[in-house]
Amino acid sequence: MPICRMAAIAALLFSATARGQSATAFADVNVVTMQDERVLPRRTVLVRDGRIAAIGHRDSVAVPDDALRVSGGGAYLMPGLADMHAHPVDPLLHPVYLSRGVTTVQYLNAFDEVLDWRMDAPGPRIEACAGPVSGLQTAEEARRRVSAYAEDGFRCIKVYDDVSPEAYAALAAEARARGMRALGHIPRNLGWRDLLAARPAAVAHAEEFLYSPIESQAQVDSIVAGMREGGIALITTLTNYDLISRQRVDLDGLLSMDLRHTPAVERRPWAAGRNRYLRSSTPVPTQRRLLGFQRTLVRRMADAAVPVLLGTDAGNNFVLPGASVHDELAQLVRAGLTPYQALRAATAAPAAFLGRTDGAGTVAVGAPAELLLVLGNPLDDVANAALIAGVMAGGRWLPADSLHAMRAEVAAALEPEAELVRRLEAEGLDAALAWLERTPGATLRPRALNELAYQLWKLEDRLPDAVRVFEANVRLHPEWAPGRESLAEARAAAGVME
Repeated sequence: MPICRMAAIAALLFSATARGQSATAFADVNVVTMQDERVLPRRTVLVRDGRIAAIGHRDSVAVPDDALRVSGGGAYLMPGLADMHAHPVDPLLHPVYLSRGVTTVQYLNAFDEVLDWRMDAPGPRIEACAGPVSGLQTAEEARRRVSAYAEDGFRCIKVYDDVSPEAYAALAAEARARGMRALGHIPRNLGWRDLLAARPAAVAHAEEFLYSPIESQAQVDSIVAGMREGGIALITTLTNYDLISRQRVDLDGLLSMDLRHTPAVERRPWAAGRNRYLRSSTPVPTQRRLLGFQRTLVRRMADAAVPVLLGTDAGNNFVLPGASVHDELAQLVRAGLTPYQALRAATAAPAAFLGRTDGAGTVAVGAPAELLLVLGNPLDDVANAALIAGVMAGGRWLPADSLHAMRAEVAAALEPEAELVRRLEAEGLDAALAWLERTPGATLRPRALNELAYQLWKLEDRLPDAVRVFEANVRLHPEWAPGRESLAEARAAAGVME
C-alpha cells in the first residue's frame, strides 16, 4: 500500500481516540453479551487498556475523569464479527473489514507475507492458514508438511485435493498434536467418511458435501452425528455459493454495485468475457436447489451443536470484504438459524475455535475490547448488526465518521489501479503501460501488477504481454522479491533468456 495512504488511514485511527486516554466508557448501552441470548439493558461498560474492566448499571460503574465517554443512547454493544474463510488480497483492505465491524479474519491459502500482515494497523486480528495442500500420498509426507508450516510460523493449514486417506488422517493428527488447525476441502478423491475418520478441525464450505456425494437422509444423519462427535466445525460460505448462480442471471446488476473497495485488478475476471461461472454447465435451478440443501445442512448442524462458523470466501467474485459478513448473517437466518445462532457463528464460536480463552467473542469483564456498537437489536434482526455507530479494536474507539473516512481513503488508494485497468480495457496494453511509466511506482501495488500479468498469461493466453507487465512491475518495484520470481518464471515459459 502507498506509504502516504497507509499514513492517512493510520492517522484516522489514532485521532479517533484522544491520545493519553487510558479508558473508554460506553454509557447507556444495551449489552449483547453472546454468552447467552439475553440483553443487559441500560448498562455502562468500561474499557481499560484494551480489555473490558467493568459492566454495570449506569450509576454503579466508576468512570475515571480522563476516560473517553461514548454516549450509547440506547444502542447495542456486541462483540466484533469474524470472517472465518477469506482469501488474502492486500492489507490495504483491512480498514474496510474493520469499518464493517469485522475484528477477526481467517485467511485461507495464506502466503508467508500474510504472517507479517497480522502486525499491520489499522485492521482486524489476522489468522493465517497455509496452503493449499495437495498431492500428499504418505503419512510421513503429511507430517513433514505440518512441521514445515509450523516452523514458518503458521498455526493453521488448508487441505485442498489429491490427498490419500492415510496422509489426510496423519496431517490432521499431527496438526492436533502441535496445537494447530487442519481445515479445508474434502479432497475430491475422498469422501465424507474419510473426513469423519480424519477429524480435521473444520470443513471450509458447506458446499463440500455436494461432491462426496450424499445419497440418503440416513447419510445426512451420520454426517451430522460424526461432525458433532469428532468436534469438526463447519464454515458456511453460503453467500459465495448463492452468488455463483446470481452471476449467471444478473451479472450486470452485480457489476453495478459499489465495488470501489475491491481492487480493480482483482475484479477484472468478474466481467462477462472472463467470468468462469458463466461457463458452468450446471443448470441454474439445480444450483439453487443445491444451495437449499446446504442451508438445510447448516441448520441441522447448528441444531445438533456442531460448531458452525461464519465464513464468506471473500476474495471470490462479488464476495466483498467486510460487507459479505452481513450477507452471510442473512443467509444463516434464511437457512433457519435464529439470529442468536447466526451471530454466535460470527462471534463466540470463532473465538472458541481459535482457542482463545480470554473471553473473546463475548462482552464480559476481562474479555478483549473487540466491540461493535449498533443502532438496533441484532437479536431481533441480524441486519441491525450492519447499522454501525462505531467499532472498538486495538484499544481505540472508531466512531462512524472515522470508519467512513477510512473507507474513503481505501477507495482513493485504489483509484490509480482502477485507472490502469480502464486504460487497458479501453486503449490496450501499450497505452496502459505508457500511462504506468508516467505514474510514480509507489501509487500502484506490486501485487496488483503481478496479478494482472498472471491474468494475461493464464486466463487470456497472452504470455508476451504478461512478460511486459512483469517487467514493468520489476522496474517499478525492484525490491519486491515475488515480482522478480514471477518475471523469471514467465520468461522461462516464453523461452526468453535474461
